[in-house]
Order: sequence, then structure tokens, then C-alpha cells
Amino acid sequence: MKTSYKILIAFATLIFTSLIICNISLKAKYKNGEFDMVKVSDDIFQLNNLKKVMLKDFKHVVINGAIITKNNREITLNPNFRISSNKNQPNTLGLNSNLKSILKQRISHDTLYISFQKNKINEDNLRRLNFSLIILQTNNLQSLSAKNLNCTAESLQTDKSFLVTAEKSGITLNYIHTESLTLKVGNNSSVTLLDQKITTLNYDLARGSSLNLLNRNFVGKINCLNPSKNISETYFDRKSFVAAYADDKIN
Repeated sequence: MKTSYKILIAFATLIFTSLIICNISLKAKYKNGEFDMVKVSDDIFQLNNLKKVMLKDFKHVVINGAIITKNNREITLNPNFRISSNKNQPNTLGLNSNLKSILKQRISHDTLYISFQKNKINEDNLRRLNFSLIILQTNNLQSLSAKNLNCTAESLQTDKSFLVTAEKSGITLNYIHTESLTLKVGNNSSVTLLDQKITTLNYDLARGSSLNLLNRNFVGKINCLNPSKNISETYFDRKSFVAAYADDKIN
């Protein structure tokens, strides 16, 4: 074997071994509670050049993803909204500087309300605002209510229950562990579960809505809260599960 090949193999082996050692070390720190989630959070915000807003404690979040104008007209914004909940991380909202003047947030009792307001907006301004990244990190989230929003919520871990309400929204839940998950999927909305461990899944579908479950094997009991002949449940490959509410009535 040529010397150059030997060097390449040795170099690749060294990198692979280093990654394994690093992974074992991080896993040990995480189990011992030594994993610095604050530093990880800071890295995420810095990497995406986001302005940080520190928040007080809250358990529920209500988001309207449309821009509300002076005459209460709602204009579609389509922000790139990401939510995560981990008991070791601080409550932090990160957003691009171009959204800072129009994003409004307030905490009332145990609920965080987020909305967007601007009296006048033109097409050029709207184009610059579309798909702007927003990251919300919290440590004790128990429910999410979304309207006019496409968002991804991940690492949601609760001891008992979690509630998701969607209205004219597309919600993706990735890595959620809970005993009971209740989904209230409103008109023209969809909820997708990518990776989950759920004892009981309850869902309520409105007209034109759907629920997509990629792996049925990690969910215990599934209950439809509003059974109707308009709602169809379908299984694919014995793993995927899809429930949909037809737009038109079935005779």
C-alpha cells in the first residue's frame, strides 16, 4: 500500500475516533447535568445573527403570524418560526433586526402573546420581511396556539400533557415526548409529527385540515375527538398515519 494511502487512512481513523470520544464526553456531561444550554443557545443566536430578547417565565404561547395593520387587516408574513422547549435553557426570543420594530410581545399571567403590527406596509418591505428567522426558546412550554403561521416546534418534553391549536397554520412537531398530546387542527391547517413518544394522541379536525403521523409505532392510543364520516384515517406501510377532513360533505 502506498504511503499516501496509509496517511489518509490514519487521518480518517483519527477524525472518526475523535468524534466518538467527543460524543461520549458530551453524553456524559448531559447525563450529569453539566451540559451548558446557555452557551448552546448563545451559539444558535450568534450563528443566525439574531437579536436576543430575554423573557420572563411562561407556560403557554399564542402567536399570530400575520401583520396586523391599522384597520385590523391581516397580511400574510410567512416568518420562519422555530420553537424549542428544554428545562435547562433560558426563556429567549431571537429575531432579525428588520422584525424588531413590528414584532410585539407581552406576557400576561402564564401566557406569552406574539403578534406583528405595522400601520403601513408596501410590497418591497413585505418581501424583505418574508421568511425572516425567529427562534423562541423556553424551558416549560405546555401549549402552543398558532394562527396564520408555519412553524417548527421541537424538543418538547412534558411530564403530563401538551396542547396544540392551529388556525390557518402548518405546524411541524419534531421530537415530542409526553403522556398526552391534544391537537386541535382548525380550518385550512395541518399538523405533522416527525419524531415522538406519546402515550395518548387526541385530535380534532376542522374542514380542510389534516394530521400526518410519520411513525405510528411510537404512539399509543389515537382518539378522534370529533368523529365524522367526513374524516378519513389512512395507514401507509404499517407505520405512517394520515387523518384528513374532506372539504365537501360525503353523502
